[in-house]
Amino acid sequence: MKFLNIKDTFFFGILFSISILFFWLIGNFMMPIFWAIVFGIVFYPFYNLIFNKLKEKSTIASLLTIFIILLVILIPVYLVFGLAAKEIITVYKGFTSNNGDINQYFNSIPYQNEIEIFLTDKGFNIDEVKETIFSGIQNIASSLSEQAISFGKYTFNTVISFFIMLYLLFFIFKDGKKILKRISEILPIGNNREERIFRKFTEIVRAIFKGTLIIALMQGVLGGILFYVTGVNTVLLWTMAMIILATIPAVGPTIILFPAGIIFLLTGGIWQGILLIIGALIISILDNILRPLLVGNATHMHDILITISMFGGLSLFGITGFIIGPVIAGMFLTVWLMFEEKFKIELKEQG
Repeated sequence: MKFLNIKDTFFFGILFSISILFFWLIGNFMMPIFWAIVFGIVFYPFYNLIFNKLKEKSTIASLLTIFIILLVILIPVYLVFGLAAKEIITVYKGFTSNNGDINQYFNSIPYQNEIEIFLTDKGFNIDEVKETIFSGIQNIASSLSEQAISFGKYTFNTVISFFIMLYLLFFIFKDGKKILKRISEILPIGNNREERIFRKFTEIVRAIFKGTLIIALMQGVLGGILFYVTGVNTVLLWTMAMIILATIPAVGPTIILFPAGIIFLLTGGIWQGILLIIGALIISILDNILRPLLVGNATHMHDILITISMFGGLSLFGITGFIIGPVIAGMFLTVWLMFEEKFKIELKEQG
């Protein structure tokens, strides 16, 4: 008996070590794997529809579904981000092509003399204020420009990651049910629990992906229209920025629209400023109405938990974290609810 325990311990040690080594091996490609799973979960009903229409020809249905995803989502997103990247580079060149002539930017501001007198009365050095503001804008523009340039480069890892995602997505569509069944047979936590965890995972991924993207696109496009109407330059760049910010609860395009409205009011653009401020308030209300309906109710998670987990995910995983964070939070809740159900009597007995 003792010898059998030693053998089991040694075996599980090898199992654990090999598993850690394997995940370390594929560590650089965890993001394409994750996105393949996300796209697989979100678009599986669509694949299933094509699969049934083609009389259960899984290979053709998988290829056709991936082609439609590329045509409708991935390629347009890349093209739009590419155009936004060009605008970022143009803005950066505008800030660096005049050899640091700060005054030409500040002289175009209405009420410049009044603002300078006010700041001087408060004890500020005008030249230092201008230098600080201009330097900050240059640094931001430089950072965005570097990101835009790197976005446009087809690095080896980027290409490999993209094709790994498509390759995995093909087999998730084609053999998804078989893979899931095999995983269910291996995991030693019981079929009911496995089914419940997977159902929760699927529920959260679909709700966050669909709900957040719908909200982000609506808010970003509305913000872009407001900027276009009020005559703001580089509308596409600001629209993309607002779409990205709209994926984050409690932030959204308001953080761009409201200050822009204030700037217009201070510089004499009265109707533009009022329109942007009112638009920011409407878009904020729209977020408060739609987010609970499309995300909170669908995931059965409180808005506070979704918000905190999104911020945590964004800080750890970047833009992908807006899905990873809530998924982890949802899994956390599900597992602890299962624990409570399993040991309900014992927990009551312990007071």
